[in-house]
Amino acid sequence: MSIEIQVRTVQFARVVACAAQAQVAAICFPPLEGSHIDHIDVVEDGVRLVTGPPGTVLATVPLAVFVAREADLEASVNVPDPPYATVPFGRLTATFSIAAVPEGGAQLTLTDLRSDPPLPSIDPALNAIRERLPAFPPLDVSAVFSALHLPTPRSRAVALGDDVLTFRFDAAGPVVSHLTSAQEWGLFISGDTMQELVLGLIPNLPLGLSASATWSPVDGVPRVGLRITGKVPVPDPFSATAEVPATVAFSLARLAPPILRATVNRDRLQIHAAGIPGFIEATIESQVEEKFAQEFDASALGAAGDSRTFYFDRTMTEPSLLGGVWRISSLVADAAGMIVGGRVGLPVASWERLSVSITQFGLPAWFGTCRSTGQNRPPTDLGLDDLTSDARVDLFDTGSICGVTVTDTSGIVTSYGHLPAEGPNPGQSEHVGFSIPASVAPDVTHDVGVLVRTSRGIRRVNLGHPVISLRPDGTPEFTVSFIDDCFRLTDDQLYLIEWLQGKKPHVGGDILKPPPKEHPDWGVFVNSAAGFETQLVTLNGLDSGELVSFGSAHHSITVSADTSGRVVVPVMLSLTADAGPASLSRVNRKELTGKSAVRSAMFQPGPTLTSGDVNRLSTTPEDAEVIRTVRGVTKTHGFEASGLRPAAVRELRRRRENEVNPQPLPPDPPPDIVEFTAKLPGFHELVPIPGFETEPIVVARLQDGTALLVERDSDSEVRVAGTFSGPIGRLTTAGDWSLHEAPKRLTVFGRTLR
Repeated sequence: MSIEIQVRTVQFARVVACAAQAQVAAICFPPLEGSHIDHIDVVEDGVRLVTGPPGTVLATVPLAVFVAREADLEASVNVPDPPYATVPFGRLTATFSIAAVPEGGAQLTLTDLRSDPPLPSIDPALNAIRERLPAFPPLDVSAVFSALHLPTPRSRAVALGDDVLTFRFDAAGPVVSHLTSAQEWGLFISGDTMQELVLGLIPNLPLGLSASATWSPVDGVPRVGLRITGKVPVPDPFSATAEVPATVAFSLARLAPPILRATVNRDRLQIHAAGIPGFIEATIESQVEEKFAQEFDASALGAAGDSRTFYFDRTMTEPSLLGGVWRISSLVADAAGMIVGGRVGLPVASWERLSVSITQFGLPAWFGTCRSTGQNRPPTDLGLDDLTSDARVDLFDTGSICGVTVTDTSGIVTSYGHLPAEGPNPGQSEHVGFSIPASVAPDVTHDVGVLVRTSRGIRRVNLGHPVISLRPDGTPEFTVSFIDDCFRLTDDQLYLIEWLQGKKPHVGGDILKPPPKEHPDWGVFVNSAAGFETQLVTLNGLDSGELVSFGSAHHSITVSADTSGRVVVPVMLSLTADAGPASLSRVNRKELTGKSAVRSAMFQPGPTLTSGDVNRLSTTPEDAEVIRTVRGVTKTHGFEASGLRPAAVRELRRRRENEVNPQPLPPDPPPDIVEFTAKLPGFHELVPIPGFETEPIVVARLQDGTALLVERDSDSEVRVAGTFSGPIGRLTTAGDWSLHEAPKRLTVFGRTLR
């Protein structure tokens, strides 16, 4: 028996880099004398694999160390991205041994950690860093063996080949790569092992027959030939032998979850007799065939099919190593054996370092909404008891929170503060905030300092102190943040109410006419020659309630920040050369200093077709088909993933009623978004953001033709966030493909999410 799990060395190096980065990004490092470790990063393309002691492989992982000295911290107060966080102080090298373990598959163990070249100021912390590096979970292959009914291996080893790392089970000889160009990893089962696997499927044969197997792949299809032979009992002095040729072919019946199918095809039993008359030979053959068919009954074997053709299904387990699942998507064979594999899933890791957004103390402020106050405008006559003095440090990409130190000589500020708890921060964002009653704030006369320590960086911040300024009449000056979130009757609702009351409506009856089903320019926008792109731009650290606007030749969008200062703006861009400029800005003209994150969906246009009576989109990961029915004739147009090139066109004449199937709709937005938009006055239609159909942000079109942007904010409350003007509409989406349907035109898009 010989079984191997092979993975390309470049991919395995990436797995180790991501897994190690995920760990060091969450470690709170011990303080050094006169300095701190700001953060440590794996040098992503620096991991190397080399042969170690017999049966092992060594992985060397270079680590860039960033150090903040006390003088650096003092010189970088309120600097969001200081120099000490961008220029490495030195480098460490961690060495991991990759070795087989009896209880599973293989284990990565840290064997050495040193500074290279030596860093005397870092060396005292090496032991503490080593202790904080958690152990990697092992590669467990027991589920792989049990799913395929493979015997437990007697020997295990890890070895390097030319471009593959191989976990070997009962294997001998040099490492030979069996991966195809499309496979980053694969489970290799040798031909003789495949023969044993197939013979294990065969039941106890009747009449003393025996089976032999031969590994015989055909055109890359894994296949084992079977030959069942034996003597058939007949009266003396006659003799007869039976022979049953059969083949067992292997395929992937499904990918999610992956199912390996073994299909058995056998020919009719053949009798070779000596000295027996032909009519008696036929009778014997019929009796033996009947007995054989009973033994080969599919249900008795736990298979599906009949006694001549049946199949076994085995659900395969996709291995998981260091947090990444290795996907199965292809199965091939060569003279040496069968290999099933696919892409290597990388562990989730981030190389982002800590960034901060600072809001210092200033004039006291009043915060309110129309619903909470019952007023449609903010108040103007407030005293100090109604106001608060606020300061805040928003933290992004924190990793773990290691500690927050506040310099508070008054002893007042800390009692009105929010300090994040120490420990891992899965949300990757936090804040340090203070909200002091304005009546108490005059007692805070010294600047408030904050030292934030996280596993992704250390920052020193000066928040200043509250500013209290009185007008000549003795009232305080203050700032206002007011959100007008009250519902109001629209013209169409007023029309109906007045009409039902028997009054003459003060607006025209045409207000009740339905708006167009789709924005009139949507078809023009999506069918531009170069395609289009949709982005979700998230900004943090803004003022609560402030406005952000996006403008282009096609769209005008205005969004207000939620109570946490977060804004999500859906940006739609035409990719044509003459699309014109586009801009995103704060209405108050302040800089966009908040932490931003962008996700995008790129729509690459493919061939266009004439619309049919019924149009459907069918997809696989590799290609797409548009199925059009025109007057009872079905035409299937296939498109390859690469460049959306048209494949063969197949025409099938079918009964019309079999073709009238509803085409797939985009995935539904979250239920709370759907429920909220349905209650908007004058609501007409909910339109998801193309490419982000399941995200908690949509466009709600109203009866009067206007459109509102509706989202779930950072407090999990659904709100009207702003206004949306410009072309938008629905696309039929399936997998990585989209279809735009117009009265006379269909366009296929390949969709890429980033």
